[in-house]
Amino acid sequence: MFESGEAEGKNSVSWIEFGGDGICVGIGENQSRGYRIALKCGEGDDEECIAGTANKTSDGESVKIKWDDGGGTDTLDWIGDDNV
Repeated sequence: MFESGEAEGKNSVSWIEFGGDGICVGIGENQSRGYRIALKCGEGDDEECIAGTANKTSDGESVKIKWDDGGGTDTLDWIGDDNV
């Protein structure tokens, strides 16, 4: 978690898009509607910013990310702390 600056209180987030933009980096923050993430992918003319909201599924086994701007969804296995 960042302790100072513009990102104070937020977490570092990364996303690897195999066969696409590669490694995307950004910040994440727990909000009332879910865990919001904002990422920068690519560089220069290929740079793209994406954002979405992540929530654990009802069975607690996965995390579903709903991407903004019609980007669809991705579901990932949950491997974190069960108390989150």
